[in-house]
Amino acid sequence: MIKQVTHIVPVGFTKEKLIEGIKQFPFHKIILVLGKDDIQGERRAKKTAREIERTFKDIAEVEYLYVDKEDVLNASLELVRAIKKERSEGREVMLNASGSLRNLSIACYISALLSNAKIYTTISKYEDGEVVGVEKVVPIPFIPIRDVSDEQMEILKALKREAPSIDELIYRMKPEIRKGSNEHNSERARVSHHLRKLKKWGLVDTEKVGKNLRIRLTKLGKVYVAGRGG
Repeated sequence: MIKQVTHIVPVGFTKEKLIEGIKQFPFHKIILVLGKDDIQGERRAKKTAREIERTFKDIAEVEYLYVDKEDVLNASLELVRAIKKERSEGREVMLNASGSLRNLSIACYISALLSNAKIYTTISKYEDGEVVGVEKVVPIPFIPIRDVSDEQMEILKALKREAPSIDELIYRMKPEIRKGSNEHNSERARVSHHLRKLKKWGLVDTEKVGKNLRIRLTKLGKVYVAGRGG
């Protein structure tokens, strides 16, 4: 059985290169990505999206996804969630980074990289200074990034909800360890060591509150866990 393919497509002002890019691959579902804010430029993008929908509505399922275009990491997180949802329903996912704002193209790359999804862009074909289609489709390669260790990923997953202290974080991961025991002291040292590294890499943030250290994922940390941590 051939696996169905979903294309996630951030929409800008030019429909031709987006439409022709999609047509170069198998497609069964198209998710058109627009900004949440109803500003003038976004209204034009919505018009383009409706034109793309009319092109494909009789041959593919078409949905809309609204993201924060101005915040790269928030947009990345929303895209990662969309990718995971499509995969959970048995579909392969491709991202078309040909249109929309540069911020959203970056978000596409981040989410594709962390989710190991295919991403492509197009080189426009022009006639009389107007975009009339696609000269060629260009797959975008990934630059390898460093993975955190299994122990560090365990900490990141435990921080999906902010931890008010290191002791609480330890309890989430190893509830059987008794506070005040030698094992607990050893675990505190281990977790503190990893937190320093994760903070240096921009994945977690800490805040001293009284005698406790409040720990939370940064936006980048949330995107990383969503893409790599499940």
